[in-house]
Amino acid sequence: MFVSLTQLREAPAQRDFSLCPTAEACGEPNEIPEGYDKFLGEWRCGAGYAGTAAIGCSPRRNCQSTATLSGCVPIEPCLPIIPGPEDCDLNVSACQSVLGGESCEISCKDPPYRGASTIATCPEGNINTSQVLTWTRPKCELTNCIQRVDIPDGYVKDSVQKWICAPGYIGTPNVECKINVTTDDCEAYCLYEGCFPEVNCTVPAVDACRLNFTECHGIL
Repeated sequence: MFVSLTQLREAPAQRDFSLCPTAEACGEPNEIPEGYDKFLGEWRCGAGYAGTAAIGCSPRRNCQSTATLSGCVPIEPCLPIIPGPEDCDLNVSACQSVLGGESCEISCKDPPYRGASTIATCPEGNINTSQVLTWTRPKCELTNCIQRVDIPDGYVKDSVQKWICAPGYIGTPNVECKINVTTDDCEAYCLYEGCFPEVNCTVPAVDACRLNFTECHGIL
C-alpha cells in the first residue's frame, strides 16, 4: 500500500512509525576516545584537554544509534621564543614548549649579564597552535665581563682593584665590557683604551755652533 506524504500530514494519528531513541536513550559509548573521563556521573575533558565534553547519538539504519563523545581537544603549547641578534642577553631555554596554563622563566645570560628574571605564560586551556607567549623582557646589564688573560701592556690594577696606567705609560684608562656580535654566543670581552707609552721628546733642530743640547737627548 502506497501512502503519500499528504496523507501522512493529514492523518498523523493513523501512522504507526516507532520513534527513534533520543540522545539520552543512546546509553554509554562503546569506545571512549582519548581526552575524556567521567566524574560523578558526568563526562568531562581529561587532563591535557580543553573544551566542554558532550555526549550525542550518531544515527544508524533502522533507528539504531551509537553514543559518541565530542567537544574536547588537546591543549597546545605556545610558540617558543626565538631570540634574535639583539637578544644576546637573554636565556630563553626554558620557554621552548610551554603548554596552556603553564609558565616559564626568562633570565639574563650570566655571564656576562645580570638582572632580575621575568615570567612568560601561555593562556589557560590554549588550543591555538599559533598562540605566542605573554612575556616581559627582563632588564639585563652587562656587568660581569670575563677578564682577559692577555691584558695588553700599559694597564694594571692598584690596591683597590682600580685600573691605572702602568709605569712608563700615561693617560686615563678606560676598560669597558663589550659584546662580540659576530659570534653566535655573543661573546663578551674587555676593551682597554686610554693608556699610551711615554716617549722621548724630540730635540729641536738648532744651530749646534751656538747652542749645546747634549744634555737634552733621551728626556721623557
